[in-house]
Amino acid sequence: MSDRLRIIGVEETVVVPAVYEAYQRAGSPQIFSRGFGDSPIAKNLHEVSEQRLAHMDDQGIDVAVLSLSSPGVQDLPEADAVTVAREANDQLAEIVASRPARFQAFAAIPTQSPAAAAAELERAVVELGFPGAMLYGRTGDKLADHPDNDELYAMAERLAVPLHFHPQTPVQPVIDAYYSNLPEPMGPVLAGAGLGWYYDLGVQYLRMIFSGVFDRFPDLQVIAGHWGEVVMFYLDHTVV
Repeated sequence: MSDRLRIIGVEETVVVPAVYEAYQRAGSPQIFSRGFGDSPIAKNLHEVSEQRLAHMDDQGIDVAVLSLSSPGVQDLPEADAVTVAREANDQLAEIVASRPARFQAFAAIPTQSPAAAAAELERAVVELGFPGAMLYGRTGDKLADHPDNDELYAMAERLAVPLHFHPQTPVQPVIDAYYSNLPEPMGPVLAGAGLGWYYDLGVQYLRMIFSGVFDRFPDLQVIAGHWGEVVMFYLDHTVV
């Protein structure tokens, strides 16, 4: 038996056709992180076969848990989000079925609709075999601790599956206040993956703690990426 450490990547993002087409219909920003353009990153987001496997092999990743690139379906119109999430999860399931030894997937969740969000998580876990779901913090102006998410959190707790959260770019007033008037492209870079992402989601984790989400759902499992989204660095300041 080999004693080599088995490595599972849990933040391996993709853009599937259902979501890409929905972004086009909704007039979403045509940026590489949503699969637009011909940059290497955009191309890699669409690639779910031999090239992705080659990249995994090069980095020593045994299994990739695929998920939608941020913000998933969470900024789509509510009328579209439920259908697109279901189609996206079916497409993710097809990718997993093509390489079951190498791929798993986190479900896309239409958080715009509390009942549909819980139902889609249940379908993805029970019928499609997904190990959990990927969420992206806020939905519109509703943050992760909003009571509308309680039905989803209750379902995750009942199914005993984790919810992995990924950041979104901060809301425009925050971008204007903290990341504007900088040489291009540093403003957008700092607002996103450079810095802003992590504070945006870290504050939401703290809100979940202090607003009682984990008191209501003590067995809820949450995966915090990016070294704990800043929270772990300042835990001694925030624990009371």
